[in-house]
Amino acid sequence: MAEAMKLAALLEEHMPGGAAQGLLDRFLIGFPADGEFRRPPAGRKPSVFVPPFAVDAELSRRAADFGIERARDAASCLAGARAVLVVPSGSGHRPWDLGIETALKSADEGARVFVFGLLGRDGASARRAAELAAARKIALLASGPMATTFRLPQVDVPAGEEIAQALIVTVGEPGEAEFLGVDGLLPLIERRRGGEAGVASARSYRGGDVWMAGEKGDWPMDLLPAALSRSDRPKGDPDKDGRTQDLFGLGLVPRLARDPAVHVIAHKDGLRSAVAVLNGVVGDLNFAVRARSGRVISAQLHVPPPPNLHHLTLLAEAVERFFATGERPWPIERSLLAAEAMARITQ
Repeated sequence: MAEAMKLAALLEEHMPGGAAQGLLDRFLIGFPADGEFRRPPAGRKPSVFVPPFAVDAELSRRAADFGIERARDAASCLAGARAVLVVPSGSGHRPWDLGIETALKSADEGARVFVFGLLGRDGASARRAAELAAARKIALLASGPMATTFRLPQVDVPAGEEIAQALIVTVGEPGEAEFLGVDGLLPLIERRRGGEAGVASARSYRGGDVWMAGEKGDWPMDLLPAALSRSDRPKGDPDKDGRTQDLFGLGLVPRLARDPAVHVIAHKDGLRSAVAVLNGVVGDLNFAVRARSGRVISAQLHVPPPPNLHHLTLLAEAVERFFATGERPWPIERSLLAAEAMARITQ
């Protein structure tokens, strides 16, 4: 674990079961890693700022149990901190602009700042945040939970692979579902030959247009069987009696899908990737990537059941290493691309 250093947490809200509570708890109490329970550095004294209207009783309990300093404002929270955690409300798809700006302008020069979720509302605002961090010699990292969560099976796109098509099936509320999809997809496709070149354009299909566009080949609908095969929460008849069922082969996907949407991202190197929001078809996130050789790689991005928010554990582990070393486990360019892609597919 990292040596003791002051940790400052700027939280837009602290609510039971939320990302802010889940991440803060891991830096206060510890988390399972490498077959043991890894505790935080001895002597760590966190300082936490939450707007007064967004505080719950659990934060007061943690203050009493773990000696958290409840800062009266963001500036005093950040004073002397070398590690800074910024967590917006919700699942990370709505960036907390004020929290990000305050952290990057008021944290000590040379601090390490992690932003949960999107770094900006579009590519331009994310780039401004990265430029501000660089100007103040702040090591900046941002991500949501899908980039690091468990994969079932634990597979990856081989480095330097030539990718022909990529699809991720996601679920959730509008905005949240798209973000989780982008957050899970980008770490896969950035490993392709030549790396990520950036977003050229994006197009969205909704309702019945989703299936017509798939039939025309505007998005890789033929990867749906591989992606859906990884789901352990299929809907429809499996929900009723536990039967196995070929949702795609039986033509059930269009009938089960509630307000379907598919967002096709055209990358500057010619790759076209797709984020398919298919509420009612499955209850989890699953991807499929086809290499130019024809090989298909697919897996589920696993979100373990509550209450422990265990899908945040691998993210916390990566961020703890980042706080300790200042070395990013993934490039900041991924966060810039995520903000750009989200702006294009949700506008």
